Amino acid sequence: MGGAGEPGFMSGWTNSPPSPAGFNSVGFYKDREGIVHLQGLAIGGEVGKPVFVLPPGFRPGAAKVVAASAVCGCSGGNSTWPLFILGSSVPAVEGAVFIPTASTVGLDGVTFRAES
Repeated sequence: MGGAGEPGFMSGWTNSPPSPAGFNSVGFYKDREGIVHLQGLAIGGEVGKPVFVLPPGFRPGAAKVVAASAVCGCSGGNSTWPLFILGSSVPAVEGAVFIPTASTVGLDGVTFRAES
């Protein structure tokens, strides 16, 4: 596999504290086919600000919008919200992973092809 990592959190985001549910720590890895896999449950960050930035080699070529499980204070429950993963084509914030409207986001199951 193409390396794994725990991101450097930004904007107040952190891993979910340990719980009986046993959530994965937030992280990422790339498989042999060049697909990047995100995992974990990030909480408590500043809404609309990056959760973390993916390093070169783990970023999509173009920005991606994928569905993520999230909790938004505006609806009071779990919902599916867009998760943005910015690619190398957005120089000021390339590689940023953020959700614009939630303060908790589940990353398990989020996958995309890394830029070649």
